[in-house]
Amino acid sequence: MYVTNRLRYATFDDFQVLMLPYKGENVSFLILLPQQRNGLQALENSLTSEKLSVILDSLYERSVSVSLPEFKFGVEEDLSEKIQELGANKAFERNAADFSGLTSGSQVFISNVILKTVIEVNEEGSEAAGASGIGDELSAPYDFLADHPFLFAIIET
Repeated sequence: MYVTNRLRYATFDDFQVLMLPYKGENVSFLILLPQQRNGLQALENSLTSEKLSVILDSLYERSVSVSLPEFKFGVEEDLSEKIQELGANKAFERNAADFSGLTSGSQVFISNVILKTVIEVNEEGSEAAGASGIGDELSAPYDFLADHPFLFAIIET
């Protein structure tokens, strides 16, 4: 994905941060890019909730030239055991589950809960990452070249 636009961006000594808003959503794709090609582990180790708050507060809209590789990342996980550990055991038991408020059928229970998440960045992603604004900077745009490992998160904005 290649795009030059006004986006929320910040730079720190060891990394750059970019926020790409999803069109029509209240979520954004947050990217933390280490300055060094081998800096991912150090960046991961340094992150705390307090540091993340500082990072998010430091983002300002600027003109940025973004280059992101196309990628597709997926995770599938069975959450049944984790949900049961939280105390919802009866919902998974054939003779103990009570879903009478949802259905009139008997013997209704949950067999499993699967979470599947897919993140895909491609050329169409530039439209989702677009932001509008009038350029008021006389300097060249900041470069955000993600040509080495980076961290990303989908966050509520």
